[in-house]
Amino acid sequence: EGSPLAQHGSSGGAVVNGFGELAGIIVTATNAPTTGGRELNAITPSYMNRSFLARNSFSITEMLEGENLAALADQFNAEVAPQLRKLLEDVLNRKE
Repeated sequence: EGSPLAQHGSSGGAVVNGFGELAGIIVTATNAPTTGGRELNAITPSYMNRSFLARNSFSITEMLEGENLAALADQFNAEVAPQLRKLLEDVLNRKE
């Protein structure tokens, strides 16, 4: 709360603990007229891994260390990316 880091564009930035280890990744910040009123929200690596594991039959670490990473990337590019691209294009092409 009240951090100068709570500025637009901080999303995706690292939150580190006192040991210099990744404690989270900034995902959202609240809007407020002053920096002192803004709050940062971060997602932890352990949450990301639990969420990933709940949706897949393997953890993020297993995916990155596995021999099938290229096959998973190909599958993502063939099955998921086109749907995400369409969602993004629909939003960008929307007339307001």
